[in-house]
Amino acid sequence: MPIKVSRIPIVGVAVIEHSGELTGGIETERLRSAINELSAGGNKRLVIDFGKTTYLDSTAIGVLTWALTRYSKNEGEVKLANIPDNIKNVFVMTRLTMVFDVQSTQEDAIASFGGIRR
Repeated sequence: MPIKVSRIPIVGVAVIEHSGELTGGIETERLRSAINELSAGGNKRLVIDFGKTTYLDSTAIGVLTWALTRYSKNEGEVKLANIPDNIKNVFVMTRLTMVFDVQSTQEDAIASFGGIRR
């Protein structure tokens, strides 16, 4: 399954790991649904790990922006991790690296929530 959701209850962090492409179809909707479910359930700390993502389009970027807005309105945080270079270039060119908190690894992203260690 291309979307995997895991939770680290002790520190209140949810992690979504994606593999494959996010191109506005069913996988992007699964990502939106997973984010929506976590947020509606009261999650305030979300890491989205793109270590196995090969491509994303503007629809996927829209979902990420929506997630950031939704979490911010609920006093939560979204961190991105393991972004491959080809996708990172899109984030740099669109200046989204100034909007999103991008961490090198999932562990770094989790730790960046106020010094939490996994």
